Amino acid sequence: MHTSPVLTLPVSYSVISSQALQQELLAFYPHSGQVKVLFLYQGMHDTYLVQDTSVTYVLRIYRAGWKTFEQVEAELQVLLFLHAQGLSVSFPIADKQGIFIHRIISPEGERLAVLFSYAAGEKLSSLSPREASLFGSYMAQMHQITQGEHVSHLQRNYSVTSILDGTRQAIQTILPTYLDVYRKLEQIFEILTRQLTPIVRKELKTGICHGDPHYENIFIEPGTDKVTMFDFDFSGNGFLLYDIGSFCFYERHQKNNITSFLESYSQLLPLTSLELELVPYFTLLMRLFHLGARSKNADGIKTPLWFPDEIVAKICEIEREAQRLHIVK
Repeated sequence: MHTSPVLTLPVSYSVISSQALQQELLAFYPHSGQVKVLFLYQGMHDTYLVQDTSVTYVLRIYRAGWKTFEQVEAELQVLLFLHAQGLSVSFPIADKQGIFIHRIISPEGERLAVLFSYAAGEKLSSLSPREASLFGSYMAQMHQITQGEHVSHLQRNYSVTSILDGTRQAIQTILPTYLDVYRKLEQIFEILTRQLTPIVRKELKTGICHGDPHYENIFIEPGTDKVTMFDFDFSGNGFLLYDIGSFCFYERHQKNNITSFLESYSQLLPLTSLELELVPYFTLLMRLFHLGARSKNADGIKTPLWFPDEIVAKICEIEREAQRLHIVK
């Protein structure tokens, strides 16, 4: 019987040992000596629970090649700024030398590790109107702090031009022969740019956005109703309406939640009639951003493949919504 050859192949994605992190990485941080690291879940990045007697932390190991060191540094700068302003966020923890980001050499390349404070409260499986109201107040507080701010090197840019150009480039790369799809995209872009003219954009608030205001990215503490937000991986500079449009898309089947969110948001940071009118268009922009981002990354190499037919179906769905807005307008 012939023996098959033994192959040595590169790795696209690996999981760092919890025990190795406990022994090697956590040695850089002050702790009681009873620290324990547990692999919590695997998503875009790997998340570990770090327990040290009465204190709990979260350790994130970023996917190799997802962000540069400077981009992670910018994300942490946003969190430290918000924390310093009194907003409850899961903020980065420095080691004994004051270092926030550690480099780990893995089989697929360099990965970056950051220890975060643990968000107090409970995980939500959905939002009630009351919880949506708390979320709206929280988001308004965050936007009050970040309005007019700009952090260099943030990976995301939530401007109209950046989103449309990024989506166009991603679709052209992954669907090079789908000319009818390009026409649909251009029709969507035309509706958006006709509504969001340069003159209109000057009237809108800009600053730092969370980028993914989903109920899965907040905890609410029972008894105090304290909201803590985490996962600022998609934080970016741009129009603050992007966050509001994103929330409205996530809760599109819960109209009462959208109403509660917008009402409580407006009590702290009033939305003009123009801003309220434009929320659905920023929901479209959010959908286009995610379309472009997923198309760019879901190439079947480092992340699971997103089949062309599914991308086309998603574009048609967005086009129908854009046309509906155009007709209503």
